Amino acid sequence: MRVEIITPDKSLFKGEASYVGVPGVDGGMGFLNNHAPLINKGRPET
Repeated sequence: MRVEIITPDKSLFKGEASYVGVPGVDGGMGFLNNHAPLINKGRPET
């Protein structure tokens, strides 16, 4: 699947992936191919 991870300031990743796992404010999320597009507030990593 084509993945774009962006912030208000810059693009972090743009490319192909078979799975994406991200930390979110309300817990982790995972995405496989053909998932609906999603905009979410991520959790800052420290």
